[in-house]
Amino acid sequence: MMIVPELWREARRHPWLLSMSILLLLLVFATHLAQALALAWSLAAFVRGDTAGAVAGSSRSGWRGCC
Repeated sequence: MMIVPELWREARRHPWLLSMSILLLLLVFATHLAQALALAWSLAAFVRGDTAGAVAGSSRSGWRGCC
């Protein structure tokens, strides 16, 4: 995304608004990351055949990850 000089000028005039915008962007990123991890976990359970774990988010097969 390109930030034009007018936006930089306003950001210098209102640094707390810039900080709040960055904080909100980080919170949205964290939410998207959590959703991606939850989806990956559910898909992995579904591929293993653990449909209850795919829906509930838990695993009954005792699978603890890659290691």
